[in-house]
Amino acid sequence: MKSLDQTRDEIDRIDRDLIQALAERMKLVSSVAAIKGEDPEVPLRNEEREREVFDAWAREGQQYGLSPYFLGRILREVLNYSRRDQESVIGGELPVSGPSSVRVAYQGAPSSYSDLAIEKLFISRPTPVRERIGLHSFSAVLDALGSGDAEYALLPIENTIAGSIIEVYRLLAERDVHVIDEEYWLVEHVLAGMHGAGLKDLEVVRSHPVALQQCEKFIDGLVGCRAESYYDTAASARSVVEAGNPKVGAICSEQAALRAGLDILQRNIADRSHNTTRFLLLGPKPESVDPRINAKISMLFTADHRRGALASCLQRLADEDINLCKLESRNLADSPWQYLFYADIEGNVEDPSMSSALKNLEEHTNTLRILGCYPNRSGES
Repeated sequence: MKSLDQTRDEIDRIDRDLIQALAERMKLVSSVAAIKGEDPEVPLRNEEREREVFDAWAREGQQYGLSPYFLGRILREVLNYSRRDQESVIGGELPVSGPSSVRVAYQGAPSSYSDLAIEKLFISRPTPVRERIGLHSFSAVLDALGSGDAEYALLPIENTIAGSIIEVYRLLAERDVHVIDEEYWLVEHVLAGMHGAGLKDLEVVRSHPVALQQCEKFIDGLVGCRAESYYDTAASARSVVEAGNPKVGAICSEQAALRAGLDILQRNIADRSHNTTRFLLLGPKPESVDPRINAKISMLFTADHRRGALASCLQRLADEDINLCKLESRNLADSPWQYLFYADIEGNVEDPSMSSALKNLEEHTNTLRILGCYPNRSGES
């Protein structure tokens, strides 16, 4: 019988083979994307082909006693990554004068969820990230974008547990920015502490207010422990190290905890198992989306303060068979009891039928502002 170390060595060898096989597969995916790029009539996504691949994996896996569910989860991630790689080839052409790499500003510190989301998102962007700039506040992030210190800005807009992030909605209405992409990040909070510390030792747990809100039940179960707000999840992990106090813990990502040199005291601490944050990538000007890429449009509008005014606006979309996937209202500070509406709809703003629908909608609003048209990534989360 092989020893434990020998068995682990074998596992490591197989893992290297897996990585090499995935790299070879991605090279072929890029070749497929190049072929599609030359023929605009070829769709980006072939659902029939995907079903055939799923079936083939399931049949092959059964021969080795592998669960179809397990293989399906793996393949789904592989296909999501493959589609994004194709996007970067098909729809990612930048002007010759465009930068060869970009700076992206975000609220937080290295290994925060925003930082991790940037890394994931730019898999499908046409240019690599030269620098990720972490700042203390959402407004500072947009200041960096406006001043030219960053080419893009990434901000969280909503979370499945905490809901909408109101300050970001306010900033979108106030600033001259454009939504050019979105990302979804599955948030997996951990409780981290100093080496040797235990749950019973903690008197303070600190993190970003939204993260604390998402873990309220867990924190309430820590006897004699109180929550303390901090400007960022990853920065809260660093602050625990700087304090060197075993009575203080941080809620953050596992990556942030390991980067700071903390121990993981507890995993899966969110109040609900599915905890996903949606981020928006913002730029100083709009960017077009290839018509083969499933797209989404974000907009702001106001309507008359009268019965049926909002319904009349929404009916214009329904008449054109346009799917409304999000609607938020925010009060107008200078106009009591009147509201600004934020809406997401599915479609490409360059589609002639969509352009006509938006023009029709505009006639039934007081103001209409298109925030941006960008790839719809909601189906990947």
